[in-house]
Amino acid sequence: MSDTLTEDKVLLRTGYLWPISSTHEWARIANALDILIIVIRTASSHTTEIEHENNNALVQHALNAPVGVPLPSYNDLLATVRIQLPFDSTTVLSDLVEHRFMIETFWDRAEFIRFSGQAYRRVVFEHNKWQWKAFPLQSGNFAQRSLVEWDGRDDLGHYISRDYKTRRGPDILSPACVICGPEEATMIRVRYTPAPGHTRDFNNLQTFVVRGSTMRQVEDHLELEVTTTTYDIVAVIKCSEAGFDRIRLYDMYGRFFPAPMFIRNDRMHKVDCKYFSLDWDVNEPGQYMLFYAKRQEREFPDFRTPEALLTAYKLMPPSMCTSQN
Repeated sequence: MSDTLTEDKVLLRTGYLWPISSTHEWARIANALDILIIVIRTASSHTTEIEHENNNALVQHALNAPVGVPLPSYNDLLATVRIQLPFDSTTVLSDLVEHRFMIETFWDRAEFIRFSGQAYRRVVFEHNKWQWKAFPLQSGNFAQRSLVEWDGRDDLGHYISRDYKTRRGPDILSPACVICGPEEATMIRVRYTPAPGHTRDFNNLQTFVVRGSTMRQVEDHLELEVTTTTYDIVAVIKCSEAGFDRIRLYDMYGRFFPAPMFIRNDRMHKVDCKYFSLDWDVNEPGQYMLFYAKRQEREFPDFRTPEALLTAYKLMPPSMCTSQN
C-alpha cells in the first residue's frame, strides 16, 4: 500500500482534530457517535485514498466537516444517522461500530478486509508434485468476518494467525485448503472481551505479528508462501453499557494523544467532551474495541504536541480548514 502522508491524512491522523458536539440532549449517544467519527477518521487515514463521498451520513460528515467548527445542527445529523444506524438509550457502541450498515458502507473497503476472498485447494499432479488450485468460497461476508472476537486467553497474533493456516478435511483423502491473508489489510479491528482472569495490560496489547499466507505464481504453478505482518495499536475504545464510552488514540510508538484539542483562529482550544478521560485502564474487566494499523516502513512525525498540530493544520487545503471568531 502507498502510505504517502498527504495533507488530509495528516489531519485525520491527528484526530481531525476531535469532534466537539457531545453537549446534545442525547448525551450518551452523541458521545458514542463522536467516538465513531474518530474511528472513521483514524481508519481512513490508513487507507490509500480517502473516500470523501459516501451514502453513510456519519462517514460523509466525518471525512468532510470543516475543522474546529461545532455542528450547526447536531439534531439534523442525529436524525439522519438514526435511520441508517438505529440506536436507543441501551445501544452498545461496539454494536454501532459493527452494525450491518457500517460494514456495507465503510468496513467493506479492501484495505479493512483481512481475507483475500479467495480459497485454494491442494491437489496432486504427475510426479507427485503438489499444486494449488483456486476454488470459489460458498459463504462468508469477509468484511464482517474481518472483525476478530477475542477473549484474551491466547496470544492475539497467534489467535489471528490460525485463520490462515492450511487445513485438512475430515478424512485423510480430503485435500488441504487455505484462505489467504491478511497481507493487504491496513487495519484490523478486534472486539476484546477478556475472560475472567485473562485481562491484559497495554504492553501486551500494543502490537502483534500475524503469520499469514499468500499465493505466488512460480512459472506454471502456484506456491503457498508464509507472510509475516506486524500491526500496532492506534485506538482503544472502552465500551460502556450505561455510562459514557471512552477512546484513546496512539501513535506508532504506543504513546497516547493527550487531552483532545481543536483549532480555531490558528490557536489550540481544549475540547469539552465525555469521550476522553484518564480514569480507566485497558486491563480492567469489560468490553473494548481495539484498532490496529499495519506497520509501515517509514516513520511518521510526532503529531501529539500542540505545535505539531498547528503545523499540520496549516498544511491543510482551505476546503478542510476554517477560521471563525
